[in-house]
Amino acid sequence: MIVPGKMTIYYLTKPGLPLTLTLRRKRIMETKNRIIEFKATEGNHIYLEGDKIVANGVTYYVTAHYFRWNDGKFYLGREDQRPYERGSSLYISRQGNPMAKISTSARRKIAEMLPKAVNEWAESNKDSISQAEKKYLEYAISTREKAISEMQSKIDEMTKEIRQLKNGWHLTTYSDFAT
Repeated sequence: MIVPGKMTIYYLTKPGLPLTLTLRRKRIMETKNRIIEFKATEGNHIYLEGDKIVANGVTYYVTAHYFRWNDGKFYLGREDQRPYERGSSLYISRQGNPMAKISTSARRKIAEMLPKAVNEWAESNKDSISQAEKKYLEYAISTREKAISEMQSKIDEMTKEIRQLKNGWHLTTYSDFAT
């Protein structure tokens, strides 16, 4: 479990060359020059961004999207995606040479380490995830309320135009001819 002041070790390279992750703030696991930042965007989604992650002696920049599946744990990609589609939820690039090919070994090591880190972070930051879900729902409700309001205004305007047309008035606008 990730707890402020405690240390968790993940091996990305050979044993003896660990990537050590410590939590300094609620959202960040940090090592000496290696940072992974977690952002809960809603109750079922965590975005992570890792800077200076070392695998096989090469430094990488990593971003990933983890989603909560039916078993309650977070996994790379959505549960309803095919395995090959989930790979697009993990982006890895070499520091200093983002167009360089990533070795299969490095990608596998990084991909194997991240789920444990994400789930440990999620377990110790349930409040952050709850707050993110609350903000997400508030935003979703407000955007829908705004859309309803805009639609209601349009309905009211068109209802007025229909009344004018029924009374034999010609409209001053040509909105009724719009496609």
